[in-house]
Amino acid sequence: SNRVIRERKAELAENILNNNINTAPDAYDDLGKKKRLAFLDLLINASKDGAVLSNEDIREEVDTFMFEGHDTTSAAISWTLFLLGSHP
Repeated sequence: SNRVIRERKAELAENILNNNINTAPDAYDDLGKKKRLAFLDLLINASKDGAVLSNEDIREEVDTFMFEGHDTTSAAISWTLFLLGSHP
C-alpha cells in the first residue's frame, strides 16, 4: 500500500503541473457539480496543506477505515446471533 500512496502522490503532482485537474476539495467540474475526491486524495492534499502526514501516517489512516467496516459488521452479526440464541 506504500507503493499505491507513492504512485498516487506522483500522479496528483503531475496532474497539478500539467493543469489537467484541480485537486482542491472545493473544485467544480464542467457541469457545476462539486468534485469528490477519494479519501486517499484528501489525506494527500491535507499533507500538502501544512499538516505533516508521512506516507506511513496516510497508510495507517486508510487501513483504519478499511478494517473498521469489517470489524463493525462482524461484531454486529456476532451480537445478533448471541441474542437470538439467548432469547429464542
